This record gives sequence, structure tokens and C-alpha cells, in this order.
Amino acid sequence: MKLSLRSTTGAKIVVVVFAVVLICCGSVPVIAIGYTGARSGDLNPAGAIAGLAAFALLLAGLIWMAVYILRSHVRLEGSVVVFQKAFTSRSVDLATATALWFDERSVSRENRAAVRIPMLCARRPDGTVARLALSNGSSRLPPDELNAIATAIEIGIREGELARQAAAVVHQLRTWSYRLPY
Repeated sequence: MKLSLRSTTGAKIVVVVFAVVLICCGSVPVIAIGYTGARSGDLNPAGAIAGLAAFALLLAGLIWMAVYILRSHVRLEGSVVVFQKAFTSRSVDLATATALWFDERSVSRENRAAVRIPMLCARRPDGTVARLALSNGSSRLPPDELNAIATAIEIGIREGELARQAAAVVHQLRTWSYRLPY
């Protein structure tokens, strides 16, 4: 199940159109410099190389940005949450997490008060912590996705304090699937 807090299709289209326009606008001066220099016989190799290098950096940055926006997402596969980035991915198995808790991150936006983003934190058996945002400030995970995350946590077999901690997290997720605190 793909979780619904990443870029929308409209945002992805805007990024691709923006990148194509900037690539076209950036290539025109480079082509014009090369064409006029070759035509007049005054081609400055250092200037041409510098222009091509600047264009290549612009092109690489725009391609990376477009790939990042187009490929980034979070999905739930059984009990495993996979965080996909442009060229890498990380995962955490909620059923085998050694600790589960809630945290929040404060995000400030221009000319607006800071927004608190609730985060589900899960410690993997190797000790690294994965943080899953339950909101992006303007929208939140829908109830069916919160319930799917709660179910993924319930799959695990835990004992003692970890079992109580997981039960509290599951209870809170199920409560939030009806009414979120923001």
C-alpha cells in the first residue's frame, strides 16, 4: 500500500514541466555562444568549456530534482515500511521493531505559525530509528492507512514492556484513525 503523504500527481507534472522549461532556457545561451563563436572564428575554448560545465551542472541538478520528486514515496508492504528516495531506499519492519513511540517535528512556513507534524518512530534491531510522518502539515494519513500501520505493528510477537508499548501505539493509531489531534 502506497502511503499518501508524498507528492501528488499535479506536483509531479509541475516539476517535470518546470525542469524541461529550465533545461531549454539554459541550453539556448550555451548553444548561442558556441554558434556565434564558431561562426565569427573567435571561439574561446575556455569560455565554451565553462559554459558547458555550468549547463551540465544545471542539467544534473534539474534531473536529480525531477527524479527525487517522481520516485520518492513511502509504502507499506505487509509489516514493512519502505522509504523510497531518488536512488536509495530504507525500510523498517514494524512487526520486529525493538521500540515504538510517537514524536513530533515542528515545521515553520513563511508568514505562518509553525505546524506540528506527528511522527511514528520505530527502532530497528540494528539500532537505527525510522521516522514515519503521519501528516505533512496540510493533510494527514487517511484512516485506512493508519489502521494498516496499526495492523502491521500488531503482527509482531512481543513480550513485557515492548508489548505494552506496542499496544499503546496501536491504540493511539486506531484512535487517530477516527479523530486526529490536529
